[in-house]
Amino acid sequence: MRILHLADLHLGTELYGHYDSTIGSSTRLSDFTRMLDIAVEDAIEKRVDLFLFAGDAYKTRDPSPTQQRELAQRLRRLIDAEIPVFLLTGNHDMPNAMARATSLDIFGAFSPSNFVVANRPGAHRIQTRSGPLYVVAIPWLTRSVLLARDENKNLPQDDVHRIMLEKLDQALDLYLGQIPDDDTPAILTLHGTIQGAEYSAERSTMLSQDLLIPRSIISRPRFSYIALGHIHKYQEVYSRPLTVYAGSPERIDFGEEKEDKGYVLVDLNRQGARHQFIKLPTRPFITFKVDCTGEDPTAQALDVLRDKPVAGAIVRVRAQLSPANQGRFREGEIRHALAEASYVVVRREVEATWRDTQRGKQFSTAMSPREALSAFLDQAKPDLPVSRKDKLLEWGDALIGEVLGHGLDEGAGP
Repeated sequence: MRILHLADLHLGTELYGHYDSTIGSSTRLSDFTRMLDIAVEDAIEKRVDLFLFAGDAYKTRDPSPTQQRELAQRLRRLIDAEIPVFLLTGNHDMPNAMARATSLDIFGAFSPSNFVVANRPGAHRIQTRSGPLYVVAIPWLTRSVLLARDENKNLPQDDVHRIMLEKLDQALDLYLGQIPDDDTPAILTLHGTIQGAEYSAERSTMLSQDLLIPRSIISRPRFSYIALGHIHKYQEVYSRPLTVYAGSPERIDFGEEKEDKGYVLVDLNRQGARHQFIKLPTRPFITFKVDCTGEDPTAQALDVLRDKPVAGAIVRVRAQLSPANQGRFREGEIRHALAEASYVVVRREVEATWRDTQRGKQFSTAMSPREALSAFLDQAKPDLPVSRKDKLLEWGDALIGEVLGHGLDEGAGP
């Protein structure tokens, strides 16, 4: 039995794109749908038994009609080819209120029997051309229901996570109990953060709201394969059972510049699975770090950038300037030299003066937002009681989660 495992499509990402009047959206939409087209074509050509998407179809919880149309057209091709489709909801697909539909629910309204939208935990039996397959689905876990109970509203975050993990463990026991102990393969698909996973560069700052799921909870002998979504970097986390993040099919930002993007083909049976990572021809991201501290910083940059192969790439120029020469840096000439690129970002990095370095002495760009807030409180309020600081950090966690979208209830994690 063969499965195509894809995740973290993030349709609607517009960063480093231009408006395209032919599609009524950003050129980046075409980048992402082109990668999806390749995966769909491969699924049809290889006649896979299941097209499994492990969450985060869109960039936001409220996708535009154009984005919905683009995804629907690709899913329709799979249905017409009689390939079962399984869509798991990720944190980007979740609504901001419990009663609202997820952004994927619309596909379940008129779907045939071989099309599943898993917007809540549960066990599903999928009939494939190679026989039946059981899929246990764990979409993005939220704490909304737990915290809605009065006795749980003021629980420390560690206690919230502990209770959530206990409930997940119990749920998996329940769903596995619904699956017969026969030769039928069973897999788990989950959108979340697994202990032991290597974070993609786009998640270099990890917020404390993330629920870290230990191996002991998910690694059940009954599962032949565990298909993961949420972390954008392809990786095999565990070998038994085979546990894999497919990663994302297209680069989102320069944090993913060096990462290969693609999807996973999985061959499985009751005894186990083996997989192959399929690399996709994504749009290149290229960074040039240029020393421009001389008398003519523009000429220095042009000497480095001249004749570089940048056609169609998204290019970032990190121009290192000095306080004395930054006014002589002519950005327009840099952009002209890179005219063949799809998009150009010019970042001026001016050498800090002694006064600047002292002002930010206790802070670092390597800090997470929470660490930076804690350092600020230590510096600005050295006599602040510990209990008061803890409370401020707790409120800060909530605000950071809302802004960056890494909270358990919603938003935009990877």
